[in-house]
Amino acid sequence: MSRWLLVLLLLAVGGSALYSLVNHDAGYIFISLAGHTIETTFWFAVALLIGAGICIYAGLWILTAVGAFTRSGAGFFRSFNKSRNDKRYRLGLLHFFTGNLIEAVRQLSGAGGNLPVLRVLAVAEAEHRLGHSDTAIKHLLEAEKQYPDDRRWLASLRFQMLLKTQRVTEAEQLLRELRLAGLSDKDTLTMQVDLLQERAQWSEAIDLFSTIKKSNRWDSGESESREIQLHLGNLKALQKMPGLNTALLEQNWARVPRALKKQPILVAAYADLLFRLRQFAELEKLITQQLPLHWSDHLLRLYANLSSVDAGKQLKSAEAWLSQQRANPLLYLVKLAVRAQLSGKAKSYFQKSVDVRENSDAYRGLAELAEKQGHREESLSWYKKAALCDALVYTH
Repeated sequence: MSRWLLVLLLLAVGGSALYSLVNHDAGYIFISLAGHTIETTFWFAVALLIGAGICIYAGLWILTAVGAFTRSGAGFFRSFNKSRNDKRYRLGLLHFFTGNLIEAVRQLSGAGGNLPVLRVLAVAEAEHRLGHSDTAIKHLLEAEKQYPDDRRWLASLRFQMLLKTQRVTEAEQLLRELRLAGLSDKDTLTMQVDLLQERAQWSEAIDLFSTIKKSNRWDSGESESREIQLHLGNLKALQKMPGLNTALLEQNWARVPRALKKQPILVAAYADLLFRLRQFAELEKLITQQLPLHWSDHLLRLYANLSSVDAGKQLKSAEAWLSQQRANPLLYLVKLAVRAQLSGKAKSYFQKSVDVRENSDAYRGLAELAEKQGHREESLSWYKKAALCDALVYTH
């Protein structure tokens, strides 16, 4: 408080002295410029300069305030837009991962700003799943220019979409471009395997995959599943080959790594080929080795249809396997029992199958057994139940 009183006192003294000085001698100023003259007292000129200084200061203060307000407003809008974009980005990803693809595209497409490349990848994948593959590929192509550091991921997804839409020629062109652009060998070799797989060139794909695997360029986590996929495709291609023979089959089976030869899906495909070529002895050996390790209804069905010298031995083996399983495929045992001419056991299995679940196959089997034994009335009764069971299945 005392400080302000001192300031006011000094101002009063200064003002009084200035007033006395002005009254005593007002001074004189004469300015001539370009034919114009200005005459005024010295103190009036000083007052004008002070006023001009105050106006300039006030103007600068106003401009500063307006600039600060503008920056504050711009910052607010940036913050608002960022918050809105982040919200759309988060909601879009949530919709994408929960399967709501239309809403995912809407939210992610509306999210502007400098968002991660994951947004583009998610939008493209969602568009592709919705059947808009051309739009998805276009988005990825544009994004490769916007995110040059992430071209690896964008180009890889574009390559996969081109393959899935049967645009193999464009996929080949993209692969050539990526090689010229210096994309890593690991990525281009992986794409080459995909390309060979799409063309169903299984032998070449397996050879290239083996090369990649030996050089440790393939992620160990996905290596086994990919190798199984390639060998499975190769075995299925053999199924369609008109001139398939045993030597060619064994040559292709020998290419399967030992660690994968117990994989149920590969064993099943190999077993189908052995059955087609009527290599029953080799097939029986394969099934007797595989079933105790990995249960398979498919292998048991093949086993039940094998033409073996000792059907009784087959039946005992199948019974032993089934005793260790929770599954109850009794109808497969019936075939073996019938082949072994064990009518009583076959009938018992048919009846157990009906106890588990009524089915027309079991009723028909009972009817055929009764017919062979000369029990005509019993046979007709079973046939009626089979027809009724079929009718119930049809109506449902």
